[in-house]
Amino acid sequence: MPQGLKLPSLANGSAHQMHPSNERLITINVSGLHFQTKESVLSKYPNTLLGDRKRRLPFYHKDLDEFFFDRHRPSFDGIFEFYKTGKIRRPINVPLDVFLMELTNFDMGETVINQVLKQEGCKHTRHGEKAPNSEPRRTIWYLFERPESSILAGIVATLSCVITLLSVAGTCFQTLPQYRQKANNVTSDPLRFHAAFQDSFFCIETGCVSWFAFELGIRFYASTNKIKFVKDILNILDFLAILPYVVTLVLLLSNTRGKSEVSLVVVRIVRLVRILRVFKLTRHVTAMKILLTTIYRCRSALGTKLLFLLTGTVLFAGLAYVAESNVVGSKFSSIPESFWWAVVTMTTVGYGDVIPVTAGGKIAACACALFGLLEVSMICPIFIEEFENVLRSYSQDSVKILCQNEERTEKKLLRRPSLQSLVEKETSM
Repeated sequence: MPQGLKLPSLANGSAHQMHPSNERLITINVSGLHFQTKESVLSKYPNTLLGDRKRRLPFYHKDLDEFFFDRHRPSFDGIFEFYKTGKIRRPINVPLDVFLMELTNFDMGETVINQVLKQEGCKHTRHGEKAPNSEPRRTIWYLFERPESSILAGIVATLSCVITLLSVAGTCFQTLPQYRQKANNVTSDPLRFHAAFQDSFFCIETGCVSWFAFELGIRFYASTNKIKFVKDILNILDFLAILPYVVTLVLLLSNTRGKSEVSLVVVRIVRLVRILRVFKLTRHVTAMKILLTTIYRCRSALGTKLLFLLTGTVLFAGLAYVAESNVVGSKFSSIPESFWWAVVTMTTVGYGDVIPVTAGGKIAACACALFGLLEVSMICPIFIEEFENVLRSYSQDSVKILCQNEERTEKKLLRRPSLQSLVEKETSM
């Protein structure tokens, strides 16, 4: 008799039938589809949900004498096959994200999940920071680091995005002519310092920076690896989001009389850094995070592309200069002046502010445009493949987060007195 047997239907299933060899048979009902196997087959993987007698017991239905799981039936074919053969394979008719969700739900482990990702061609897997074990740091960590973990965490992430957009919008509107002079006035004066807090933009900035500082501080407190936290690029951006406000306060409190030109340069630099706050959205907007991660992983290919771009720029700018330099009123007055035209043509932007008029110049322009198209066609497949890999990696992490609530619910069920007594009775058999 085979170790595992899939039953299309089972009117009177028995989760603990006795096999002729005195080994118990386990009946598993997955949304109406029944599976039956020896207990020893499941026990080969004790760290999984089905392999652990205590953990699978909350799903036991005494009346039907079976373990019931309201999960995706086609996915369980692959999971059940793993228990029998030790090899995991995604069923053809099951999407990857659904199969990963089911693997996580049945707690098949990181090794099995990574095997599936490798089979699917996903080269990279993310290993993010683990949640703290102690409270309240664990709750705070999920609240600020995992927006998908709960409704409250989603509200916190939304609030952070709104405050970030409000801060960037304030910086942009402050450059309007009617507000520009007031924004540039940073000369030291006690009255000026008090007047700053009567300015609407400054009050908005104060409120936004207060939230940024609180968010950064609380996340630092909840982190398990402080050194890794400090080195993280997103945390550095969070710190830079606070820095301009501190510099502005220093300028208001310090003696800057007679140094207005220096102060104005500092204000402009501060304003530029404040615009970079838009990158804070990367922490909460997964699409931006995936895009930036893809760009980072394609940095080698992008470096090669920039090298080709530089080579093409010099080559075609030189050709255009030779062909157009003798034309009266030509804008191709030198090779460096022609760089702009070469880059715009090669990237197929084509502003039209500089155009060749000679036959040689037009031939150079055609060759430049074709070279640019070939360059783009070379980099696109690499970028798309890496984008898909990163997307799969993030999908895997999202699946794990969605299933963590189910795991916590399972543990709560297991702590119920009625189920606990059933566990003790089951293990004593």
